[in-house]
Parts: sequence; C-alpha cells; structure tokens
Amino acid sequence: MPILDDDSQKDEILIIAAEASSCMYAIRLIEEWKKTFPQHHFFGVGDQAMAEAGVECLGYAEDLAVVGIQEVISHWTEIKTTFNSILDHCEKKKPKFAILLDYPGFNLRMAKKLKEQGIPVVYYISPQLWAWKKGRIKQVREYVDDMLVVFPFEVDFYKSQNVEAHFVGHPLVEVVEEDLSKGLAEKSEEVVLGLMPGSRKSEINHNFLVQLKAAEILKKEHNIKVKVLVAPTLKTSNLKILAGELGNEVEFVKGTPTDMIKDCDYILTASGTATLQVALCEKPMIVMYRMNSVTAVLAKMLVRSVKAFCIVNLIAQEMIVPEFFQEKANPSGLAQAISDLINNKQKKDKMISDLIAIKEKLGDGRATLNVVAFLKKKYYSL
Repeated sequence: MPILDDDSQKDEILIIAAEASSCMYAIRLIEEWKKTFPQHHFFGVGDQAMAEAGVECLGYAEDLAVVGIQEVISHWTEIKTTFNSILDHCEKKKPKFAILLDYPGFNLRMAKKLKEQGIPVVYYISPQLWAWKKGRIKQVREYVDDMLVVFPFEVDFYKSQNVEAHFVGHPLVEVVEEDLSKGLAEKSEEVVLGLMPGSRKSEINHNFLVQLKAAEILKKEHNIKVKVLVAPTLKTSNLKILAGELGNEVEFVKGTPTDMIKDCDYILTASGTATLQVALCEKPMIVMYRMNSVTAVLAKMLVRSVKAFCIVNLIAQEMIVPEFFQEKANPSGLAQAISDLINNKQKKDKMISDLIAIKEKLGDGRATLNVVAFLKKKYYSL
C-alpha cells in the first residue's frame, strides 16, 4: 500500500497497551500502520519500546500493569492520573479512533468515556470475559464499536452475547514464526529448565521464589541447568536481588521470549501469554500461578464457567499441560510435575504433539496485517 498524501496523514490515534505482550503487539501494529500513514501520531499508554517507536506515552505499562485488588489500590493515584491525562488529551486532539488492547479494568472504563466524546473504540485482544466477569459484556456491547479477537472460540462467545466479533488470528504466531526462522540455538548437553515467573511486578512477587525453590529441588535429583527467562519489562538486577542465594546457581537470560525459550528443554511458567509462546515453540511445560490470598478467593468465586485457567488448555478444550494454582503451586509439587516429564518420554512426546496442534487453531500468522486491513477499510475505505 503506498504512502497516502492527504489530510489523513495528520490524524491522531489513541492506543492503550499496559502489559508486556500487548505492547509487543502494539508496536507491530504501529509499524505496519505507518507504512501507509507515516505522519499519524499515536499517544496513550505503552512501554519504553513503544515510546522509542514514537508513541507519546502519558503512562507506562511498567508502572500500570498490576494484578489484584491490593496492588490496584496501592497504584490507584498513578492509574487515575494517567486515565484523566488521556481523556484531557483526547479532548484536545480528537483522535480518529482508539485502539484498546486487553487491560479490561482500565480500558472498559476508558471506552465509556471515549464514547461520550464521540471517539470510535476498537478493542484488539479481548478481555477474557468468557472466563470471568461476564457482567462486563454489557460494557462491551454499549461502548465498543469493533471487537477484534485472537481466539476462534471468542467469536461464538460474543455471538451468544449479541456482540459481533471479528477473528483476526493471534499475533503471537507471527512473532514466534519470525524468531524461529532465525534458527535454533546450539543444544546444550545438559537438560535445560527455563523459569518464566511473569512480566508484572506482582507476578514476580508471588511466583518467582516458588519457581526457584522448585528448581533447587530438581537440581538435587537431575543433572539440569536452570535459566531464569527475564521478561522485557523487568530488570535482571532486580530479579537477582530478589533471588538472593537461590540465584547463585541459575543463569539469568534476557532477550526475545522465543530466543530464550527455544534453548530450553522444559519450562516452568506463570500462566498468561507466556504459555502460548512456549506452546508455539513446542516445549513441554508446567503452568503455575499464585496471587495474594484475597484476590485468589475472589478469582475462585468468579471463575466457575471454565475448567482450566491456562489459555493453552482452554484452546485445546482439554488438560494437555498440568496447571497448579495458589497453594497447589508449591515447590515440591511443581518439582515433581517437572520430574515426571523428564522421566517419562512418552508423556513428554504426547504433550509436544498436543502443543503442535494448538498452532493450527490460532490463525494464518497474519494477525497484524488483518487488523490493519480491517481498520483501513472501516476508517479510510481502503
């Protein structure tokens, strides 16, 4: 598509991405968009990489990506300040449309305010309303103009709720395919276990030491090398401080997620987008998640319509990877689950086979192009 030379080049676009994975998808979207509209200006919420890509960040994902009631309360002043700043900018700049990625507690409230200002709302990466907080579907119905979803089953869910959703495919497929095309890392003779504790500060606080302790147990039983895969939004130095003596015999690695994952034989990961990354790299995994006790109780009460919390199992519609939540996600239990995979080749191979099948359900590997095409057709008749 050629660069367009008209007044549309001056358009402002609001974009809100407040989690590591969403920021990664947002950058790809912005880069593809600017091939046609190089002078468009993006503003909103993103990470440092988005800022370097030209986004005017009124708030940063590194500061706003919190999980749980207590964490939200402690960050409330910062969250509220960012929210109001975005609305003030929208009043002045009148964006052509807004692109909201996941982050429902913030973004659905924002969608309501944007509607009041007459700004079209595009939601890309749907909140997991099908798992919990289905009451929010009314907000989607009233305030979201276009819902672009990344899992095929979400189309049927929204249809059942009288909301039209468009399946564009999952952008992670294209990210991982590009990374894997660069070639595999040279295989170590040792068994390599990768630890992925999460990308948010609250996730690190609840998951990281548990994973390190599980790895310590495993090292006594198996000849393994342990690597901590550091998310792009985190500082390695902070993780080393938190790890203390437990970090003395592990290697901290920071890079693109795929590059880190493909050098491992097994992964112990916190639930989230990371599980999809591991699945697309065809690596056997154990999934765990811990949070503060108050949030955990509420989560158990709210999430009753699904039998799994790991997105890989939800896509497969069966338990293909073991998952451990809260008190069950303890060092000894996690270590035993990983040990079972190491000792049982048949179980390991079966899991890998099931993970390969997941990819076929995630689209054509052109999610970003599909989103851009949708937006151009709707808002510019291209």
